[in-house]
Amino acid sequence: MEKNALKWMIPGGVVLAGAALWFGLSAYAGSQAEKKLRQILVEYDLQDQVHWGSLAATPFGTVTLKDVSADIGRNQLQAQRIVVSDVIDERDRQRARIEVTGLSDPSGHSPAILFGNSIGQATGEPELPPLDFSIKVDADYDDDRADVALSFMQDKALSGDYAMRIGRIGILRDLESQLSGSNAMGGLGIFGALAALSRISLEHLEVKIRDRGMVERAIALYKRYQIPVEPGNGKPASQRDDIFKTQAEAWEAQCLQDRYISQLDDPKQACRALVRFASGRSDTLSLTLAPSKPVSAESLYQLQSSPRQFSTLNAEIDS
Repeated sequence: MEKNALKWMIPGGVVLAGAALWFGLSAYAGSQAEKKLRQILVEYDLQDQVHWGSLAATPFGTVTLKDVSADIGRNQLQAQRIVVSDVIDERDRQRARIEVTGLSDPSGHSPAILFGNSIGQATGEPELPPLDFSIKVDADYDDDRADVALSFMQDKALSGDYAMRIGRIGILRDLESQLSGSNAMGGLGIFGALAALSRISLEHLEVKIRDRGMVERAIALYKRYQIPVEPGNGKPASQRDDIFKTQAEAWEAQCLQDRYISQLDDPKQACRALVRFASGRSDTLSLTLAPSKPVSAESLYQLQSSPRQFSTLNAEIDS
């Protein structure tokens, strides 16, 4: 009987010991994470601007902050939760994932400084719900490349996913070393810093957005207030739908004359996709840039005055 009891007690003891070890390591990791975070805030003189209700960490490096508040200039932001995970902080490799849940202003609505209340007002929803987003950065300095992924979910407006690969990121590390220390600008100057950043190159970009009510509301408001109807010529809703359909066909024809769209391999597909999204016939819109060779940030900026260079990006627009 005693042997049987002992047989069952041993696994239970192992589990309890493992649990105690886990919570002990988590408590230690949490205290170390909080200490490090406070050091960073002091370094950037933000210790009085950023606060949190609780902080927890796992032995594997995931840090969770709850009830976070921050003063950004004249704006106040708050988040229900911020999770930092998958962290690597080495000289030749830096990686991290940050997930923010319930980002809002003090009134509990999506911050105007991030998403813009003008968008909500224009589509009949001036106060949007809190915003969720995540960002993951994986920088490999040996490979001189970085992958950046961003996703956001703004209920009653839009959600989106961005994935980008950039090259020549060694410039960032060189710039950091030049801007640090007692000689803050290292003789570089702000214009020198901007010139250095302009040499970073884009290798690939994928963007996909989905309508979560913004486009749908905008179309409804447009039909109601911008499309007149004639009494006695059928139901107002049917008149507006017919006119809107005709206008959408005209938009597609106008789109083909755009100086950027005309540089694409398939302008008709691009215009069809744009109009399908803008007219509510599709709730998604995607853009892919796959240049045959990396394109510097400086060259991307010059596209404003040289649309013909847009063809080098091998852009595709779909819905």
